Amino acid sequence: MKPLAWGIWCLFFCSMAFLSSTEAQTGSAIGARDESVKVEEGQLFSVQKQVSVPPAAYPAVKLYLQSLVYSRPLPWPYYLEEYDVRDGQVTLRGRMLNAGVYEIPLGVMWWGGKQYVIPSFSPAVAQIVVPKLSAADLLLPFPEEALLPTPQNMQVEDELLAHNQARGLEALYWQGFWRHAFITTCFILVCVPCAFQLLRWWQVKGGLQPVIPVVTPGMVFREVKALQQSGMVPWSKLVYVLNLVMSGEMPSLTSYELEQRFAAAGEDGLARACALIENYGYSAGGDEYFTQTAQLVEKELAAKNLL
Repeated sequence: MKPLAWGIWCLFFCSMAFLSSTEAQTGSAIGARDESVKVEEGQLFSVQKQVSVPPAAYPAVKLYLQSLVYSRPLPWPYYLEEYDVRDGQVTLRGRMLNAGVYEIPLGVMWWGGKQYVIPSFSPAVAQIVVPKLSAADLLLPFPEEALLPTPQNMQVEDELLAHNQARGLEALYWQGFWRHAFITTCFILVCVPCAFQLLRWWQVKGGLQPVIPVVTPGMVFREVKALQQSGMVPWSKLVYVLNLVMSGEMPSLTSYELEQRFAAAGEDGLARACALIENYGYSAGGDEYFTQTAQLVEKELAAKNLL
């Protein structure tokens, strides 16, 4: 019996030692968690954690925490609102929305090819105790303690209102900024080129002056020669040449009037050409005299340097 009792005693001793070591390990693991964070449900609280991150990585840490605020990847009961990183410490401000004990992991951040663990924390959240109203509390006058909010709730409400107003003002500012940027861009891309083209058109229009071609006797006589070579007999064009020689302002005189004026001016050659036109230019068989008349006019124009 003694060996059996001794074996039972040894087994009991080993079991107690194993249980005590397991409890010690569990206690150390729980002690490693931040059980000092005791908050009330819905109340804003702060947590500070040491981080072994070089100061050059602080902007990356802030960017990582900002992603936690916007994307909300943290467990549901915890609502992260603000953060700060300085002097090797990460400060978090948020709320727990449900009562209980939670492990809030903050994850792993990569920077410079290395990973840095942001420490987690375990808040113990106490449930809000709502005071029970009795019949005495409903008697007039109502007691202020039973109906008015607590100063803490009023402070939280003011902070949330200020936060919402700041976010709303920021959103309105950026909406106005992008609206004005869009309008300015449209003005630059549409109105400025149109105004530039309109200005060029106005300059071109103002610079253009009506150009009246100067018709000289030599130009019209070259026309007469070209028509003669093509087989035509342009008596009227020849009369027009003589009109231009007489006066460029009134080229509508008849061959008879031209003859009288050239004779009065002492231009016998041109007067003789006008007489040939008057005698043969209007008759059916007078075309054979056209060459003689054209040569006579050409000789007189050459003498006056009008060709």
